[in-house]
Amino acid sequence: MKFGVASLFSFRPHVEHMAYLSHLLQQGGNSVSGFTCDAAVEHCYSRDLRGRSRLRQCPECIVGGIRSFPIPDVWSIDSRLYEFLEPPRFRQLTLSSVTTIQRTETVDDLATPEFGAAQRALERPVATVYANAKRWIIDRELDAVLFFNGRMDLTTGLRAACEDLRRPYITVERSWFGHGLQLIPNENCLALGEIARLSGEFRSSPLLPEQASYAGRIAADRFRQRNALEWRIYNQGAQRIHWPNQAPPGARVLILPGSRNEFEGHPDYSSGWAESTYALDAVIAHLGLRREHCVVRCHPNWAEAIGINTAWRAERHWVNWAERQGMTIIPSAARASTYGLIGDTDYVLVNGSTAGVEAALRGRRVVCVGHSAYERAGFCPHICSEADLPLLDSLSSHDPQGTSRLALRYLYTYGRRFTQFVPFVRALTTMRYQYFDGADHQRIIRVCRTGQLEPDDARYAADTDFETRIVDQMLTGEWDALGRWQEPPSTGRRVQIRRRAGLRWVDGVRGLFARGDL
Repeated sequence: MKFGVASLFSFRPHVEHMAYLSHLLQQGGNSVSGFTCDAAVEHCYSRDLRGRSRLRQCPECIVGGIRSFPIPDVWSIDSRLYEFLEPPRFRQLTLSSVTTIQRTETVDDLATPEFGAAQRALERPVATVYANAKRWIIDRELDAVLFFNGRMDLTTGLRAACEDLRRPYITVERSWFGHGLQLIPNENCLALGEIARLSGEFRSSPLLPEQASYAGRIAADRFRQRNALEWRIYNQGAQRIHWPNQAPPGARVLILPGSRNEFEGHPDYSSGWAESTYALDAVIAHLGLRREHCVVRCHPNWAEAIGINTAWRAERHWVNWAERQGMTIIPSAARASTYGLIGDTDYVLVNGSTAGVEAALRGRRVVCVGHSAYERAGFCPHICSEADLPLLDSLSSHDPQGTSRLALRYLYTYGRRFTQFVPFVRALTTMRYQYFDGADHQRIIRVCRTGQLEPDDARYAADTDFETRIVDQMLTGEWDALGRWQEPPSTGRRVQIRRRAGLRWVDGVRGLFARGDL
């Protein structure tokens, strides 16, 4: 087959991951053609996020881009070639970039002049990538394309070209827990279809001892904040505090909102609620919870600058709502331990964040308003419209062990079934990886042909005996015991995925910057 490979932003370690996939495909006898920007466009997510000029950002992106790896036949975007699409489609293709850059939170935030101007500035760049990608695909007679992300402006132009030419594509991202790669067929990196299908398929499958131990170790690392292979660690240096209001036993409610801008505009997240706060009002009323017993813990991420912006819009929105309700508020910048609060509460209410998984691991009653990646995992009701409110009645017969068990299985499914090539792509740090022989390039071909992922590990146990031991330890918070398990080291032959000889200094310099940055 003839594959296209693209990484239009030089984010680490994603360019290296594309180089690995290029190597794997070529090793299997497939031809590969690269695709890159080479400073052809005036605006992009990477530049606008940091508020940098082209002179400051573009050389750095070129030096760290796919040309720094031995990827063959790289197509350079021609700025003179562009093709405008209808305005509603442009608004959709640029929506995710601008919401993320500006860190919007409400529908009203999308209607500001500032927001509209930022979208219009991205129209020509998207049109340029779209037209060049179509010509590249046609001229190189590509059968399928692999590229980073698919949700940010330039990558949406590439995705639109694949869709309009009816070429299968796979979007590639770093995995949640570090090892392996996240591959999404024919959708961008936010899509819920494949994780929903796999988590639903394996939710009734008991875990083998090594599988349960792996998932328990993942849980332990998160609760002890030793999850060093994840993209960002939040709430560092947190301190355990007493529950901050005087709720009687059985009535403590912890509300852990996530940022709406992270999934704004993706159809998989569309629900019957205009705002998450409306949904939470309905949930609290249906369950008969008292608002003065609720604690809103603003996400620690909101106090951190990503690029040039903090999430002040999100904090303002949620604080204003909580104050009107008479709820206790813990600001985003507070050092209060979110994990400690989860351990002290009875209900945890979320709007799609991974905190719902962590609360379920502790056996808490979890309610998610709207859609999430764990919707089919079975450990909590998802309230996506008023018609779903009767699902909350199941919480009256809540089973903490059953909840924790399903959350543990979800962790394993996400980390070792949904995530692909886990034995062969191994994270040493957040940014540094090793690669090993043995991965099957035919898996990529099958994904392109079927539009579905194959589970990276389809095994499961015949009984729940060992799994129950891990669940019991999670319910009692025995994180040190769970954290002692060590994954066996890789034994295959190392595969060298390296930048070209004159550019190997790039990663050393980039290693001086914090994780999550370029």
